[in-house]
Amino acid sequence: MKKVLRIAILFILIISFENCATIFSGSKTMISINTIPEGAKVQINGIEKGITPVKVILKKKIFKNNVTVTKEGYQSKNFKLKREFNFISVLNLFNWIGWGIDYLTGSVMSFNPKYYEEKLELLKK
Repeated sequence: MKKVLRIAILFILIISFENCATIFSGSKTMISINTIPEGAKVQINGIEKGITPVKVILKKKIFKNNVTVTKEGYQSKNFKLKREFNFISVLNLFNWIGWGIDYLTGSVMSFNPKYYEEKLELLKK
């Protein structure tokens, strides 16, 4: 009976640590983008997201996010949102199911920084 109880407790512990990063940090993040001067159009992966200053909720997908900011009379700027490993994922330990879920939801990565400010330069005439 004790052996069955130990196995049940071990099973519950393993299940409770599945997809830790997805549970603890979610699969989406809010990113703030601003420009100097304000009022630039923001596109992420070719999709318009608003006018600066803007806050955008993004999925933590594995693929890179390319940002373009444009404003009439100024040079356009392109940059990539930076990401880093989300250390909460380590709580999955040897649980491959948890790692798989965190990878598919993008939760193994996190955006850092969460605030971007780009200085736009006037077009040369």
